[in-house]
Amino acid sequence: MSYMQDTSPDAERVYYDLLARMTPEQRLLRASRFSGRMRSILLESIQAQHPEYSDREVRMEYFRRIMTESEFTSFAAGFP
Repeated sequence: MSYMQDTSPDAERVYYDLLARMTPEQRLLRASRFSGRMRSILLESIQAQHPEYSDREVRMEYFRRIMTESEFTSFAAGFP
């Protein structure tokens, strides 16, 4: 089963072969960096879509998008 919709099957095999050769620590570091990049992209996207938002509003919108509705409702009630 292919998970990459914009990548050729050969390139996907190479990618997964590279991951398989990494240590668990290397894979964790790669995932952490990827997560940080995705967080930055989402924050920048929210800022571009809503230039009128304050920093707090941007952060709240970020959390709203990454949490379930019930998680966000509980979180937002305690957010300063």
